[in-house]
Amino acid sequence: MVTDADLQSFGGDWTAEKLSRVRKYLGAYVKIMSKRRFRYAYIDAFAGTGYRTQKQSELESEPMFPELFDSESQKFIEGSATIALEVEPRFSKYIFIEKDPERAAELEKLKVEFPDKASDIIIQNTEANQALIEICQKNWKKHRAVLFLDPYELVASFKPYKTPVS
Repeated sequence: MVTDADLQSFGGDWTAEKLSRVRKYLGAYVKIMSKRRFRYAYIDAFAGTGYRTQKQSELESEPMFPELFDSESQKFIEGSATIALEVEPRFSKYIFIEKDPERAAELEKLKVEFPDKASDIIIQNTEANQALIEICQKNWKKHRAVLFLDPYELVASFKPYKTPVS
């Protein structure tokens, strides 16, 4: 079972709206791509845990139908990784990049939650810039991907990648 300690607590109404739009976009994307001859992947460069927890202030509003309200389940909201795994038709591959080892370990649990997709879930516990460089260097003639870049924590000392001069 996922616990509060395993998850990320962030965002607010704007995060819920963003994730709703991501779900709609991914649904349209896979519908279009399923009619093409490409293999297509979902790549999440800052995958987090797959879920986020609601802040206490989000939980304090009175639900419209209190008799149907389960406070424990309402604390967890699907993140972009979980949303991508729920979209049908499905992606050919799911590549989740997460630098934090604890969050990456939490992502591994998605393989249990989505056993039919487990063999197509790749979790890279590494720095996103390097992982994306390696992914982009592959042959993309027969492949396509959605790349979701939504960093939760931006480091103030961010240093952009510089291409080595030959």
